[in-house]
Amino acid sequence: MDIRKIFAAFALTAWLPVSAIAQDIQVAESSPLHIGMTLTLQSTALSEERTVHVALPPGYDIATARYPVVYVLDAQTFWLFQYTYGEANALAGLRKMPPVILVGVTNPDRFSDLTAASPTNDRGRADAFRTFLSDELQPLIDSRYRTAPYTVLIGHSLGGSFAIHTLAQAPETFDAYIAMSPALQVDDGTVFGDVKQVLEAGRPFSNTLFTSLADEDAGMLEYYEYFLQLMADTTPDGVEFSHMRFPDEDHGSTPMPGIHHGLLAVWQNWVVPDSVKTFDAMLSYFRELSDHYGYPITMSARQASDFGLDLLDAGDAAAALEVFEYSLANLAQGPIEYHQTGLALRELGRLDEALAAFENAIAVGEGSNFYTLFVSDRDDVLARLQSADSPGR
Repeated sequence: MDIRKIFAAFALTAWLPVSAIAQDIQVAESSPLHIGMTLTLQSTALSEERTVHVALPPGYDIATARYPVVYVLDAQTFWLFQYTYGEANALAGLRKMPPVILVGVTNPDRFSDLTAASPTNDRGRADAFRTFLSDELQPLIDSRYRTAPYTVLIGHSLGGSFAIHTLAQAPETFDAYIAMSPALQVDDGTVFGDVKQVLEAGRPFSNTLFTSLADEDAGMLEYYEYFLQLMADTTPDGVEFSHMRFPDEDHGSTPMPGIHHGLLAVWQNWVVPDSVKTFDAMLSYFRELSDHYGYPITMSARQASDFGLDLLDAGDAAAALEVFEYSLANLAQGPIEYHQTGLALRELGRLDEALAAFENAIAVGEGSNFYTLFVSDRDDVLARLQSADSPGR
């Protein structure tokens, strides 16, 4: 083609109005993209109406599983809720934590909700706000959604000091706490003083706590250092404690690395260790995981799939089949599960059973991206069976 014509065509297009170009593009609009919903409830504890945002994990509508719940404060700053949603789903997709239900709690009067009452602070109502969370909001979420009995509270700044205050005063309110750049210096360190008194009394806990600090002013830094020293001196029984510094972040940006590392700290036991090599070891690992988090946790169908395929690749088709059959019986009966069972059976030479498994994959998986693969493997087994039945073989 004449290169000059190409340039001429480009020049003509460049001078056309954008609207003229756009008219040539066919666009089909579908339904809006939503990440959650907003609930409004009347709070008795706070004597006012409160708003929360709820986002369910991908696949919630077609699953039967129960999910831990992560509560994030200051959700009136909507990007904080959005970022937590994206981070939690990304880590769950990488199998570094479970899928979770996310609840964003708005705090229209942050200082009132998130600070404790004191002789110098008659606006503080942290205790009433905690009652709202524990006695009103959590039961509502549990009644509306399939929740697992494990909850996490995420707070930043005043929200971080509220999280630490709640851990000290009523640790059973949440199982895990993530406090980013906690404002422990507010109100002359009232919250810090309350926490110090509780920890020095030696109260037992059963919680996870992650704290972090950005590049902050001297007052916040001073009280944070006091808090770290207090944790080191008292070593509270039953608190799984970790902390990080983010010197390259400021007070506004620190929630991003804080949420990422905080969620990883809460679910630090979630990644299956490389030492797990057998199916019995895998089942044992999930029993230990259940004991640690306090509710029944089983491997997902995807984990079973990956583990079984690793065994199959290693040449242990019998062990792989055990995993795939367990998955079919206990986790999912989708086309992938049937197909992988067929792969193991074919490897073991049990062709009639492999054919049945591949036929099930085809029946269940019509329209699947892997449908042609299901058909191809079914046809391969058919060819092998026909060859075996041929005269002279």
